[in-house]
Amino acid sequence: MFSPSIIKPEKIQKAPSSVANFESSREYEEVLRCIARYRKVLRNEFADLAKKGQQITIDVIKYWIGRVLKSSGLQLKEESWPVILQFAKKDGVIDYKLLLESFKERANLINSHPVAN
Repeated sequence: MFSPSIIKPEKIQKAPSSVANFESSREYEEVLRCIARYRKVLRNEFADLAKKGQQITIDVIKYWIGRVLKSSGLQLKEESWPVILQFAKKDGVIDYKLLLESFKERANLINSHPVAN
């Protein structure tokens, strides 16, 4: 039997609202800008790893992007990684070219001035 008093709405809504809050936060913008700024370095590193036959997995991406963020005084919470990586994941491997190009485009949108109608 279903009892409405058992369901706790804050638990149901917690994950989606935290993702939405992160994507609209200043931290998200700073992370995107940082990754976009260092995208060439990251792309070269990932390309070198791929040439050596290493798969570019989420752990590899987290390691290298984490280093770049740390060098810029930023840190990404564990629950925020899927928000920035999930769209580029295919069969357990990250399409790093798509990932870095998307960050570049997103950072350009954030940095561009609004267009007056």
